[in-house]
Amino acid sequence: MDHGRGLGSITDPTIGDPLFFPSQTTSYTVFVTDASGCTGTGTIIVNVNQLPVVDAGADVAVCDGQGTTIGGSPTGPLGSTFSWSPVSGLGNTTDANPDAQPLATTTYTVVVTDVNQCMTADDVTVTWNALPAISAGPDTSFCLGGSVQLNATGAGQFIWSPVDGLSSTTVNNPIASASTTITYTVSLTDANNCVNSDEVLVVVNGLPNAD
Repeated sequence: MDHGRGLGSITDPTIGDPLFFPSQTTSYTVFVTDASGCTGTGTIIVNVNQLPVVDAGADVAVCDGQGTTIGGSPTGPLGSTFSWSPVSGLGNTTDANPDAQPLATTTYTVVVTDVNQCMTADDVTVTWNALPAISAGPDTSFCLGGSVQLNATGAGQFIWSPVDGLSSTTVNNPIASASTTITYTVSLTDANNCVNSDEVLVVVNGLPNAD
């Protein structure tokens, strides 16, 4: 503790009500001299509390329709209160680790207030990524015993299901030769690991009876 006057942290040491800006807890002494040349003293201690440590967490990316939890650990001292902004896409804005599901890329700021009413802030960016565009192609048909080529469009990794009657489940244009009418689902995963899907109906027509 500094028991000196700390003059460098006082706006004007010659007035009765200066502003104090100590960087650490400091004891200040005031000397008052009256018209008779008599001097009196008084002392005041200004306690300096450290700012709370805050962690909004690491930046993160989400896909459209998905959410994430933000806020690091620990995010503030015991007894602290939290205030997140903006409120758009957030669950409880007073939680240390709220759920976030933004509709656009958003930078969230958390202000932490500790038991001493000291405040500090940090922010985290949640990057929003759109789902990839995908089309499984138009519904189609073929005669029993035949086949048809499917043609999905989109950019990324394709996965088809179910596997019944398909020549491949990982290309965009597999050959389908199922023995019954079936609906195929194709999922597309893009470079941001966002997934979207579409369906195509493949009708298998029975052969006519011949006599």
